[in-house]
Amino acid sequence: MYYNFRFLCVLFSVLFCLFNVRAQVTQGLFAEYLFNNGSLIPSVGSVIPINTNASSASDRFGCPHNAMTFSGNAYLDFGDSFDNYFTANDSSFSISLWFKLFNAGSVSHAIFQKSADGVCGESQREMGVVIGPTQKLRIGIYFTGDLNNYFVTECSTAFNDTLWHHVVINYDGSIDTGGGVDRLEVYVDNVPETLTIISATGSLGTINNGTAHTAIGNQLNSSGSICGTNSEQFEGYLDDYRFYNRLLQPFEVDLLFNESPICCEALGVNDSISTDVNSVQVYQTNSTYQWLDCSTMSPISGEVNQFYFPDSNGTYACVINFDDCIDTTDCINFSDQLAVDELTAVGNINIYPNPTNDDFNINLGQFHKKVEVQVVNILGEVIHRKSYSNCKVIEHIELPKTPGIYGVIIAIPNTEQVIFRVIKR
Repeated sequence: MYYNFRFLCVLFSVLFCLFNVRAQVTQGLFAEYLFNNGSLIPSVGSVIPINTNASSASDRFGCPHNAMTFSGNAYLDFGDSFDNYFTANDSSFSISLWFKLFNAGSVSHAIFQKSADGVCGESQREMGVVIGPTQKLRIGIYFTGDLNNYFVTECSTAFNDTLWHHVVINYDGSIDTGGGVDRLEVYVDNVPETLTIISATGSLGTINNGTAHTAIGNQLNSSGSICGTNSEQFEGYLDDYRFYNRLLQPFEVDLLFNESPICCEALGVNDSISTDVNSVQVYQTNSTYQWLDCSTMSPISGEVNQFYFPDSNGTYACVINFDDCIDTTDCINFSDQLAVDELTAVGNINIYPNPTNDDFNINLGQFHKKVEVQVVNILGEVIHRKSYSNCKVIEHIELPKTPGIYGVIIAIPNTEQVIFRVIKR
């Protein structure tokens, strides 16, 4: 069945309005390096690193030229950067990144370094993140440039493979318990790590504000040269470095871990979201869904359909999984300001109950010799059509089992068609 253009415009404007949005973990993000298309220009921030012998490579999704590969004396030099975030009094920050090793072995791999130590002929230590000789993640935090006040922790997961892994490091400089280990919270592949202090001396304080260059792939001194005998070279792939001036929450770690590949955009994932009377809805079909309460950024139990009917006003978002491509809508404000009666009554005609858990009824207000009723889904597909004779009330019109918003088209001879919107819970 085809409708004229005017009718379709009216129908779809009644059924929904589209708002194109895209959600990311962006609050507090001060630097972001995605390396897409081999670019070193940050998508957030202004520090552009100097590349020495690193080259572009495919990322964890197989998207070409969307990650960086390092070997030997390869590194990215960011200069003496980010001190205002790392070395502030009681500083809190987070680092998120992905890595993949060429080979599992007992060598140190520099994932993130801002620490010019004795190997560099300097005492400009600040912090460092490496995969140590035990194949576990080690994090060193230094409160003076020498070794008088510092601690080094080791995580619990050993990387004995050549798979991609996601790491998030939370640091809270306001905590003074646990010898320093309580300042750190580390996630590997979306799972919290158990941390153990393997070396420490002196007292806790503010991270030292040294002159060492920030680097990934190697350890650099204050002039940007590789330290010593290149003993901490990274051998593998690095990608998606994000730096935040706050602590990431577990659900945000989950979002970053389950981030959609940029290649998935070719699949045409529709992450549009809008509100309607008594509901919030997304427009991507044939997917799995999880609705979120944006006030806590936590999943709403049992709300796993394309449509969500909030019990109260608030802000909500939805995680969409389409063919293993995961995207999250923006948070949208929901306010049940319109009375249902305004949408279920036209002239003497009204629909009830609305919303409904099952079927619905139509009161035509007076007897009519002939009435045709059609029900369409949000795609405009006719899912019910029936003609009625000599009736005033039409009862028990069934809707599909799938919750959502449906259009009801009532056609009475010699009158204009009337369009209603019915919400199926």
